[in-house]
Amino acid sequence: MFRNVVILICLVFFFTFFLDSNLHAQKNIDELSVGSLYFLSGDTLAFKKVEIEKLFISGFQKRKINDKWFIKSYSADDLLYYKINSDKHYFYEYKPSEGGFLSKEEMEQYVLGQKDARYRFKPKKIFLYSALFGVVMSLFDTSFDFYEKGSGWQFNRSSYKGVFGSDPGFITISSPLLSTFLIKQNKLKLLNRSMMEEEDVLEESYRHGYESVRHAKNTKSVTRGSLFGLGLVIAIKFIWFSDDN
Repeated sequence: MFRNVVILICLVFFFTFFLDSNLHAQKNIDELSVGSLYFLSGDTLAFKKVEIEKLFISGFQKRKINDKWFIKSYSADDLLYYKINSDKHYFYEYKPSEGGFLSKEEMEQYVLGQKDARYRFKPKKIFLYSALFGVVMSLFDTSFDFYEKGSGWQFNRSSYKGVFGSDPGFITISSPLLSTFLIKQNKLKLLNRSMMEEEDVLEESYRHGYESVRHAKNTKSVTRGSLFGLGLVIAIKFIWFSDDN
């Protein structure tokens, strides 16, 4: 009995000590100023800096689930700069020999273009076009059969089997690849920067960053749209027309 009481007292003591330490640590964290980490990918993150070095930054990041701060470190290779109030600490460096061809100001505009495209550009129109393309190609593929066993390839009226009269084939499968022609990439000219004003150079850097993300989002949207279109046709065929075959 006495042993159980001692164990219970020890557990209460350790639990109280842990809770007090946690609350004290959280209070110290709350006293740190909140800054912002700017990533080369265009993302931003609220961050409380504890230590900052040439190769990394460490500090506290807030969890999305419970709003508690936890310790986190990031490599300098992924970061543009850390900003707190009006002060900026740049991690990115202009090093042409190592691939850093843009100045800090140019890279900042490039990242800003990426960020704007990531959060503002919505490829809804190209998704609808690619979905329609997938539907048309799949309907064509499931309505014609150009190859018959024993007869070989034939292109005549007998090839038409009626809507959903044939099984999905190569055309349906390849429609995501064929739909890539819908992606239009804006051509950005390489200009002689020595002949340009600084504002024009920064605007060009912004446009390159924006276009890189816009093109990537369009590519994904075209693939998803065409897959949605062909999937819709295949589902309709096998759900509503399977009994007719």
